[in-house]
Amino acid sequence: MNTWQWIICIVSFGLLPNITHIYLTYRQKRNQLHSSWKDELPKKVTWWMNGVSLVYGTALLSIDSFSHNTEWFTITGILWIMGMIVWSDLWMGVIPNLCVIVICGLGVVEQIRSQSYQEYLQTEWLVGLGILFLFIVLVWLTRSMGWGDIKLVTALFIWLGTWNWIIHLWIACVSACVVVLLRALTTKQVARKQKIAFGPYIVLGAIMAWMAGETMWAGYLEWFLSF
Repeated sequence: MNTWQWIICIVSFGLLPNITHIYLTYRQKRNQLHSSWKDELPKKVTWWMNGVSLVYGTALLSIDSFSHNTEWFTITGILWIMGMIVWSDLWMGVIPNLCVIVICGLGVVEQIRSQSYQEYLQTEWLVGLGILFLFIVLVWLTRSMGWGDIKLVTALFIWLGTWNWIIHLWIACVSACVVVLLRALTTKQVARKQKIAFGPYIVLGAIMAWMAGETMWAGYLEWFLSF
């Protein structure tokens, strides 16, 4: 990254928790924020929250293999929005519709710019849509995820494509299970039907799938075909 990119990165990601806090406070005061399981924001953003966001943004943007020939500002925007989703879900248990809409828009722009949309006209894309539809129906019947999570997962399908989307969902579920298991073993304060913020795990899975989804699939197929 050049000097200006570093400056933009430091300022934008350093202030990410503050901007998210201001946005949620504004929506809450106007009674436009409907949280299903949390009611209060933290009174203030502390310094470690800014530090976490700064490390998150600069670390990922500094990895050359993460670019995938994508415009730097596009990647910065999508990472920033994902960071906002993480803080919003952790604090209030909500994923703002604005963030989901922006992800959809940036995803469409990126597909057109890279001409990857041509792959979406193939059978693979139709298979992916079928899997996505069945997943949404299953979640709706079991009520195992909130609608914010469902909308986010659907928006990420535009970015990731069929196979990386499957990888990202698997990573999200496994990482959430690991964290819940650790909490159950250490604090003993986890109920069977207790709700958790699933947005951060979706974001984690999406980033890992975007960075190394093809490598993961290749490794899995190599292992599977070795039997």
